[in-house]
Amino acid sequence: MEIIRSLRSQIDRALRNSHTTGAATASSAQGPMLVHDLWTAALDTTNAWTTSLVGTGTAAVAAVTRRRVCQLDCPAGADKAAIRSTRIFWSPTVASLTTDIYQQLVLEWEMALTSVANIDNTRLAAGFGGSAPGERGDTGFIGFGLASDALQSVTDSAGTETETSIASAPTLTDFNKFKIVVRNAAVDFYVNDTLRNTHTANLAAVPQFVTFSLRSEAAVAARMDVGAVRCYLLD
Repeated sequence: MEIIRSLRSQIDRALRNSHTTGAATASSAQGPMLVHDLWTAALDTTNAWTTSLVGTGTAAVAAVTRRRVCQLDCPAGADKAAIRSTRIFWSPTVASLTTDIYQQLVLEWEMALTSVANIDNTRLAAGFGGSAPGERGDTGFIGFGLASDALQSVTDSAGTETETSIASAPTLTDFNKFKIVVRNAAVDFYVNDTLRNTHTANLAAVPQFVTFSLRSEAAVAARMDVGAVRCYLLD
């Protein structure tokens, strides 16, 4: 009897919690998960990702402390390693969304860079790309890039960019959490859950893929480690 009362109490508590304002809002606001990867022992290049490699560049899953990562490795100068989601979705930055069910497109991921000084700043891309497997210079990029080896947020429309430095940027060789929220006429850029920049100019209006890409500019290795990735829609 005591066990039954305990179970009933737990069920009642769960039902009350599920009907609180916060819980109901969170449940109804979350749209479909478009990309969700915690990485298995091998990179899924059949269903989830397309690779683009140049020279001795490689893209493979590796085990690091507490997590698995997709490791984009460029051991020599001019190597390229990139992955792009096989799924494509429209970037809702220009058209009016007042009659759309979903109002926002959200991308979150964990990332650490190695040998930042050896990364070609003009090519590094982490975010949304408009062409197959993307780079920073591709038309329609929305994401994070580098300038003078420092982190910045970037939006590109038809080859014209808006670039904004990330104030008080974190140590890029550490794992950090990055987030992009694409909404009507604006894109918000977060680092470690703190809003850093909002762009309202040069917003891409082209089909978007999730893309991670880097090239090395010196003979010394450069690398991007991408941890958990998820992309979803919100009301």
